[in-house]
Amino acid sequence: MVEWDFVKALLKKMGFHPKWIQWVIQCISTVNFSVVVNGEARVQINPGRGLWQGDPLSPYLFVLVKDLLSKMISTTQGGNNLAGIQFYRHCPKQSHIFFADDALLFLMVEIHNCATVKQLMGKYGQALGQRINFDKSSVTFSSNMGEIDKQLVCDLLEVQLMKGDARYLRLPSFWGRSKTEAYSFIVDKTLGKLQGWKQKQMSQGGKEIMLKFVTQAIPSYAMSCFLLPKGLCDKVNTYVSNFWWKGDPEARGIHWYSWDKMSKSKKDGGMGFRNFRAMKEALLARQG
Repeated sequence: MVEWDFVKALLKKMGFHPKWIQWVIQCISTVNFSVVVNGEARVQINPGRGLWQGDPLSPYLFVLVKDLLSKMISTTQGGNNLAGIQFYRHCPKQSHIFFADDALLFLMVEIHNCATVKQLMGKYGQALGQRINFDKSSVTFSSNMGEIDKQLVCDLLEVQLMKGDARYLRLPSFWGRSKTEAYSFIVDKTLGKLQGWKQKQMSQGGKEIMLKFVTQAIPSYAMSCFLLPKGLCDKVNTYVSNFWWKGDPEARGIHWYSWDKMSKSKKDGGMGFRNFRAMKEALLARQG
């Protein structure tokens, strides 16, 4: 929950006009909520802090708030009180990355670095009115770290050690050398979704809706981030095609229409299914 006084002070510090600040504070402070009981609004709640998630202003204000944290970390790093990580020999050190309301910090494993981070996050949280959720926070280390040192850092930061099967936004946090093995969860999830429906009698229209809007949507986010192997895309295409023609993703039989033709739009004689090979290239092209 973000303090309104903090937002006001932040906007003032960034040089916004007082009238503009007044408008923003008025927008976020005049919100009220109602508790609906049996279809009727019974209790009205007037919050004294926080940003409403449905408010169009909220994402922009969260970005400004995170920008302050970024400046605090960079200033601390510039004063040699916090050492980031240099991934390559001639590149600058990286200390943090933000995504939405999550933060990824890179540190050299030293006692003063851990203490600095904890103190920095404490000051930020106290000013903002937020607290770190230690239950959802974790830390991972280089393979060169000893178990005793790992446990010492975990105790200092009061966070848990990240497990090997940890995921973030449904993607694995750790990647091995084998891409096929790393992305196998996409195949497993697609197959599991189709296996759950193979015993049920579905019309072709029902199959079309499920394949287009449920099954083929599973790898969308992973495809927008990574270049998936061609073999994996072909395997998922095969499962979808088998289910369409035979009702079973692993059943073999005659496919009366090639998948390339099925992937064309309906006005061109196809069914409008997604071709995963073309889809991955299109999603990655959005990154520029």
